[in-house]
Amino acid sequence: MMPKNWWFDNQDRNNLRGVEDDPSNRPILPDAMIIEFLLQNPNARRDFRIIVPLMLPDEQTRLNGIVARNPRVLSAEPNLDPGIIEDRFQASQNRPGFRDPNRRRK
Repeated sequence: MMPKNWWFDNQDRNNLRGVEDDPSNRPILPDAMIIEFLLQNPNARRDFRIIVPLMLPDEQTRLNGIVARNPRVLSAEPNLDPGIIEDRFQASQNRPGFRDPNRRRK
């Protein structure tokens, strides 16, 4: 029995299963939806890493291919483009005003 994880639905069906070229084992979720879930949900990323090694070799190949084509999907903060991170840092350095720690209220 598979461990309960984010990718299983209420009927204990593994929604990651399936292979494009196998009519008897069609994918439940399309690649784009898997990518979206991985980008949006930390639990999906965590459980994806757990479940993929337990799947059939063809299914592993399909899922590892999705990750290979979209390498940021399994990172800690996949939605953050390096440019966005740099912009946030720059903005934090360019705040107007000067804070004097010695200034006291009257």
